[in-house]
Amino acid sequence: MITDEALERVRGWFSGRLPEDWQTSPADISVNRDEIVVTLHLPDVDTADGAGETETAEARAGRASAFREDTREQRMAIAREAQHRYERTVSWGVSIGDHHQ
Repeated sequence: MITDEALERVRGWFSGRLPEDWQTSPADISVNRDEIVVTLHLPDVDTADGAGETETAEARAGRASAFREDTREQRMAIAREAQHRYERTVSWGVSIGDHHQ
């Protein structure tokens, strides 16, 4: 079990460490005994007028995949720092609209 103070420390560190352009709102950070999970909130996609739910869902999935690939090296560097600092593995998630990956 993690204390409230320890959770605040982890959240504070990630708030200061994550690039601002990676998110539209603060990351969701959860911590358990073995792992820190960081979920980033990316800007929603712009689709053509009249785009259906399927098109929007695929656009969100594509943006999430592109973001994960484009930021992989930097995310892994941040994860290594956090793992050394907090002795927990770091997992990443991405949220765009109602798409979560």
